[in-house]
Amino acid sequence: MTSLDDAYQLLNRGDLAAAGAAFVALLRSASGPDRARALWGLGRVASGRAEDRDAARCFAECSQLLPGEPEPLIALGEALLQLREFDRAGIAFETALASQPRYAPAHYALGLYQLGRGEKKPAEQSFRRTLELQPDHCHALWSLARLHRFEPGDPLLADLELQLAKAGRTRDQMLLHYALGTARDALADYDSAFGHWQQANALQLASTTYRVEDMAGYFADLRSTFSAKTLALRAATIPDGPRPLFILGQPRSGSTLLEQMLSRHPAIESAGERRILGNQLARRLETMTGEAYPRGCRTLDSTQLGQLGQAYLEALPAAVQGAAVVIDKLPANFQSVGWIRMMLPQAVIVHLQRDARDTAFSIFRHYFSQTEPFFCGLRQIALYHRHYQDTMAFWREQLPGEVIEVEYAALTTAPERALRPILAAAGLDWHPALLAPERGTDFVATLSATQVREPITQRQGAWRNYQQHLGEWLALLPGTED
Repeated sequence: MTSLDDAYQLLNRGDLAAAGAAFVALLRSASGPDRARALWGLGRVASGRAEDRDAARCFAECSQLLPGEPEPLIALGEALLQLREFDRAGIAFETALASQPRYAPAHYALGLYQLGRGEKKPAEQSFRRTLELQPDHCHALWSLARLHRFEPGDPLLADLELQLAKAGRTRDQMLLHYALGTARDALADYDSAFGHWQQANALQLASTTYRVEDMAGYFADLRSTFSAKTLALRAATIPDGPRPLFILGQPRSGSTLLEQMLSRHPAIESAGERRILGNQLARRLETMTGEAYPRGCRTLDSTQLGQLGQAYLEALPAAVQGAAVVIDKLPANFQSVGWIRMMLPQAVIVHLQRDARDTAFSIFRHYFSQTEPFFCGLRQIALYHRHYQDTMAFWREQLPGEVIEVEYAALTTAPERALRPILAAAGLDWHPALLAPERGTDFVATLSATQVREPITQRQGAWRNYQQHLGEWLALLPGTED
């Protein structure tokens, strides 16, 4: 039988299927600390596969087997956030902190939770307490920099620079460069800010295993797979459950604002950014057809499409299953518009787009925990943006009128006019609460958590302060003419 150490080696190599099978086998006979360790590993596998219910079950049992240990409780809280069980998540974080009040990661986890709930002051206090206990906690420094109002001679700025000089790990250096870019930008020191962001992007890009150039074949497969003949096929039955409403496009395009506005409607709940299509359903598609996405979609029949649509709805968190309409706002779902339309004919698909310069530059200046090339490096971001634009143009041609187009500028200047077509497609009446997203109480897990609880404001043009550095990059971006 595979040992626990062997199972963890599989996990650390990223072989989630083999690691999961090994941990399941070990759990049949494991007890005591070995059972807790196997549950911890299986929970990490489930998290990596976006199987949040299984992850929560594993971490809950692990925390029972290891009373007084904060780490399983923190992991449980994070899984519960994915399940939209916010109150239970808060209890898990508070319990982790109570078990070891001087454990810095517990303070940090609580701070992220408070920030997601819109509690900026308590979040800032939690991040500062984290740093009192662990001054080199670079995630806390980065998070605090997002909330802080920097002034000349700011002590936090000096602390960031000190920690950068001492940082040995690449991840720490990267986070500190992102934080210092934010600080220098706030002080209008644009040359220095750009330099820090450029270094952060370079460090993150160096840790990726492929480049956007390697994705050309994948996007070509998308276009060849979803022919008019393929797209004409629909699920045999409309799956039981809420009507999905997909918000897709690019990160930093205003999707969190749109989500918060729509979820103020009493008939709409948000499931956040779900990885269902790219994880559970992609695996099921490959099992059904023997081919990965997108090629596997060529041989699906209407019965299989109905099964996939039902599986999607069943994978949504139980906390939102009772709503008439449920939002899935994962931007990368722009790659799956045709597949969505085939298996979920009742879905509302909304493409939110923003000026390419604002979107792409905002990606460049923000840290994304997913280490993907299209989140780091000006050239990589621009090349991926071209793939995105070309893909959306393809869907418009193949599925005319099937996607609701919303411009960020229109959403922030004439929101009611922008929102009404979405509600009409979802079969819902207008509700005035949609115009006050800052009053919402939903948890916000994205980078927009520091902004979205403010009244509707148009944020555009930040890239203009950096024009002297952007040069050829602007020419790479499609549709950026003034």
